[in-house]
Amino acid sequence: VVANFGIAVAHVEYVDEEIVDPSGISSIMSVPHVVFDLVHAFYPEDFAENTIDWMEVTPEITKLINAFRPIEWTFDQFDSNFAIQKIANDIAQMGITETQVYMKTANAANNRRRAMNFKAALNLGRIHIPHPTYPSDQSNKRSLDLVRQELKFLQDKHGKIDKQEIGPVRTKDIADCLMECVDFLIGDNLTLGGLADGKAQFGSPG
Repeated sequence: VVANFGIAVAHVEYVDEEIVDPSGISSIMSVPHVVFDLVHAFYPEDFAENTIDWMEVTPEITKLINAFRPIEWTFDQFDSNFAIQKIANDIAQMGITETQVYMKTANAANNRRRAMNFKAALNLGRIHIPHPTYPSDQSNKRSLDLVRQELKFLQDKHGKIDKQEIGPVRTKDIADCLMECVDFLIGDNLTLGGLADGKAQFGSPG
């Protein structure tokens, strides 16, 4: 299976929620939620020779950075040096200084923390993402359908959350992007609150 190139853009919005403490006393707190503005991917089969062409991809990413002006735009360590240098140079020439473009190196500990934070946020209803059927004409329905399946077919391999090697879904590129956004935006909030330690279940499985 040839990997896709997943993309996700998200931001935080605060929602007032009723919180009940162990003694039964309730209070209203402003709680951070992650709202995804874009979930998309580039697919090898859409390019010549089934190979994603950085020279076609980097201008599209630069357009997204110019439109959304994120705090950071990160890549994993897979063959990303050229893209990082090209995009960083292009946005600098455009006068975009608020966006940091760099590589985040993955390891087993980060992988698991990120996945557990995502699971906790999902079970708490703090992740909001467009449904693939609304609106019906949205161009990224393909990616939304795929990421729903990627998340369903993730598995725990010796402490690492990973894709399956056999079966109908053997990628997790877009799922990784979602988990990275959630972890970066509200991961500390979940970890400090003890919600991502796996010792409690919140709501229905997600």
